[in-house]
Amino acid sequence: MGVSHQVLCWVDAFLSDREQSVVVNGSRSNPSKVTSGVPQGSVLGPILFLAYINDIGNAVSSGVRLFADDCVCYRVIDDVSDGHQLQEDINILGQWAKDWGMSFQPVKCNIMTITRKRKPVIFNYMLNGVHLVKVDCVKYLGIHITSDLNWGKHIQNVCNKGNRILGVLRRNLSPARRMQNWLHIKVSSCQYWNMPVLSGIPTKLSCSTTSKTFRGVQPVSSLQIIQESLALSHLCYGT
Repeated sequence: MGVSHQVLCWVDAFLSDREQSVVVNGSRSNPSKVTSGVPQGSVLGPILFLAYINDIGNAVSSGVRLFADDCVCYRVIDDVSDGHQLQEDINILGQWAKDWGMSFQPVKCNIMTITRKRKPVIFNYMLNGVHLVKVDCVKYLGIHITSDLNWGKHIQNVCNKGNRILGVLRRNLSPARRMQNWLHIKVSSCQYWNMPVLSGIPTKLSCSTTSKTFRGVQPVSSLQIIQESLALSHLCYGT
């Protein structure tokens, strides 16, 4: 990594001999040794964690994508042999975690098959001896991805979240100008999060997003704010 001996010793001291305890109502539990991981909330923590897990996918033939502590393993499954290879890679990932003092939580892991085949390859996958549950939709980095790559569920969730925030703003903010500002900060940011991913969705769904999210906004803000949002929506979805 190109790290000098002096820096390496400093990092070693930073991570060694750590303890943690819990304080409840002024009472502190007995300290426990921290033998793995990095201090959360520190400046170096994220960088050290990335260096710690960066080689997790080196020993597998399947694709691996990392974001913070989220790990996605994927592979094209054309026949049963591909399923066996993916299972072998899952075993390797599980063993890597054990070797480095970490662990995957099988109850939080799922399997999803993205296909339009009428008879896809059926294979039961396991992690640490636990069968992984097959699902039709997963939420990854704020996006709801379905097995048929239909964005309807994601859009519905975006609309529901936007309307919940909008309801709170309408009940607590009366000046129109203040409402307009918070509309952009809270509601629009919710709607346009990860929008580049949705660039290929049908026009019907893109229009549905804007119309549903901004339902009932006119009584509390100007028509201009709606027109700006509509224009931005069409611009982003058409990218």
